Amino acid sequence: MKKLIAYVFIIQILMILNSCQQKEEGFFLKKSVIKKIYPAIVEVVIPKNEDKNIVYQRPLPFDQLDYKQRNDKFYAIGTAFFIGPKRLISAAHVIPTDNYSTYKEYKIRTSTGEVYEIDKIYRYSTYRDLIEFELKDYPKEIQPLKIQPKVEIGDMVYAVGNAGGEGISTRGGQVSTFTPEPVAGQWDYIRFSSPASPGNSGGPLVNYKGEVVGIIVMKNNSENLNFALPVTEIEKVSLKEANFLSRKLRVQDGMQVLTKDWKFTTPLPSDLQGLRQKAIPHKDEFYATLIADFKEQFYPLLFPHNPRFRDSLLYQSLFSRMSRLDKDQALLEWTLNPIPLKKIVVSKENILYHAKGEIFENLILFLTGPKETPQDLLQQPRTLLNRALKASGANRYMAGQRIPIEDHGSPNHSFQWKDRLGRVWYTSQWEVLYSDSLISTHCSPTPEGVYCLLDHTSSEQKFNGHMHFVKENILEINLSYRGNLEQWKNFLAKENRNIIPEVLQGVELTQKKNLIHLSFPKGPKLRLNQDESSSEHFRLTTLVSYDPSAPLQSDLQGIEVLFNKNSPEGFTLYQSYEAAEMAPDDVIERWNNIKAKEGLFNQEVHLDGDQNVIFLQLNKGEQESVITSIDQEGVKSKEVEKLWLMSCFSPSTERKSLLKTRCQKQRKSITLQ
Repeated sequence: MKKLIAYVFIIQILMILNSCQQKEEGFFLKKSVIKKIYPAIVEVVIPKNEDKNIVYQRPLPFDQLDYKQRNDKFYAIGTAFFIGPKRLISAAHVIPTDNYSTYKEYKIRTSTGEVYEIDKIYRYSTYRDLIEFELKDYPKEIQPLKIQPKVEIGDMVYAVGNAGGEGISTRGGQVSTFTPEPVAGQWDYIRFSSPASPGNSGGPLVNYKGEVVGIIVMKNNSENLNFALPVTEIEKVSLKEANFLSRKLRVQDGMQVLTKDWKFTTPLPSDLQGLRQKAIPHKDEFYATLIADFKEQFYPLLFPHNPRFRDSLLYQSLFSRMSRLDKDQALLEWTLNPIPLKKIVVSKENILYHAKGEIFENLILFLTGPKETPQDLLQQPRTLLNRALKASGANRYMAGQRIPIEDHGSPNHSFQWKDRLGRVWYTSQWEVLYSDSLISTHCSPTPEGVYCLLDHTSSEQKFNGHMHFVKENILEINLSYRGNLEQWKNFLAKENRNIIPEVLQGVELTQKKNLIHLSFPKGPKLRLNQDESSSEHFRLTTLVSYDPSAPLQSDLQGIEVLFNKNSPEGFTLYQSYEAAEMAPDDVIERWNNIKAKEGLFNQEVHLDGDQNVIFLQLNKGEQESVITSIDQEGVKSKEVEKLWLMSCFSPSTERKSLLKTRCQKQRKSITLQ
């Protein structure tokens, strides 16, 4: 009986102790503990940047922002905490060094509002998402947090940090489970139910005593089970070198995908700028290698080597301005489609054509003004961007208002380069400080103005393989060239040879009294009468596409001459090819009709919608062989027949006999090289 009473007594004592501990481990962290640990927990902040070069239509309404937004000179982006008198811990992604940013300075801010600049980095691992650093100066009387490696499922824990950028706060929950890290399972993340918000990253996960059991690194968006790195992992991060790991960086085209992990190490200690200067270029170059490996691995399936693409070049349509190369997921169907440019008239001096894109966000044709040349526009990237801003209604959102942007100032960087199709591009980049973003324009000349591809992306895209991808993707944008007589004369002038695309090098245009002579090195020679082609109405378009015999070259596939820009009257010269075996049935039928001079190609005038049209063969039916397939070693493997055709057209109201007579007469003034 005495033993039973003793057992009951012991059980009661244990229950009392457990009850006391539960009170100690309540949902809310004790005020005394909060008061003790808060001085050692700080915000990670970056100075707010304002662009001095940007001009707005009206002043920005800073006075209408909330008090904190209006007066705070910093953005609070994360949390850090002291683990020693001179050392702090945070999450590596809070202070990134492998991605470019317009934010250069990272600081910490104490609970009393004092700001201190980060100095040396002593541990850095993107794999474990951890950084350990010191400051240039220190606050007084900081008591570092204590580390507690022991943590169990069911323990009450508290997420302490800069939740939502609103200052240090504490929220309670429980340790729910442990899950292996996804790369190699080298440690188990602490999964906890305490709410976590953007800004909590890098903050401590503490127990009821205020001891650190983990570093908050990730929020789970689908459920309230967030991630903390156990404090036992701190010592496993090297003091000798920074370790970078970016998982599954990818290059993709259709269903063809190549992914690789980027890994990089560099010596420690270092300052932030030193890490950036080494990590960012290395990662950018990694993307270049990744693209090269992708092209090598999937060589037979990709542009320009895919046999289906090469076959499709034999029957593609031609377009007068911009077109894009589209393909299906299986890379079996390749089609050149026109880019639907919409005319926008902002003013007499600002007329452009615009389309939204997929690979490039905006595709624009800027027309030259009355006293401008394409060369003028290429040398004025600021003017081009501002024209685009006004046409698109670009603005900055603040305090419930949209304030129009009128001027972004001069670009931060400009450079010239030539793509593998022989086209010259002028690239300009603007760093937008207030949004940590990057505006890029890539512009190439045409007689009537300049083509531009415009993107607005996060500033990290300045590197991370950005220009490597641009130089690959731009090859799938096809450009033809159009202009009036004076525009073509200027474009082809000797002093402009350095900006003319390779496909138009050697083109000669001369005018003697009432005759215009046009000569293309790999195409026809034309003689046009000035009476029919006055400078005001004359339009010449060189229809350019990929060369079937060497698809990574642009080729003059056709020429269109309009005698009246406001009326469908003129002619087109273009190359037509023997249909490939796997061509659509209508393409095969069309080629058979061309050869037999049947159907639309019977050399008689036909009504086509609201136009009269007639087709003539320029080379009188004789065959011309063209190499349409060359393997990787440059060996000729296939030949097909090629014919030059002439298509003359006029309004349907004109007598058909007049069109036929005029077309036959024009035919005599054309010779093939």
